Amino acid sequence: MTNDAKNGVVFLAVLVVLMLVNGAFPTLLHLPYAKDVRRVQDELDLRRRQALA
Repeated sequence: MTNDAKNGVVFLAVLVVLMLVNGAFPTLLHLPYAKDVRRVQDELDLRRRQALA
């Protein structure tokens, strides 16, 4: 394998790894999202009830 071919394989491997990381990171961020939204909504509902009481 020539140096150019090796460089191309390395370049492609780096791109694939970066794309996988780029896909995994938002997925991992999305997992706790529903729970966080529910917690914030509950807190806002509590504050609304306290303000109107």
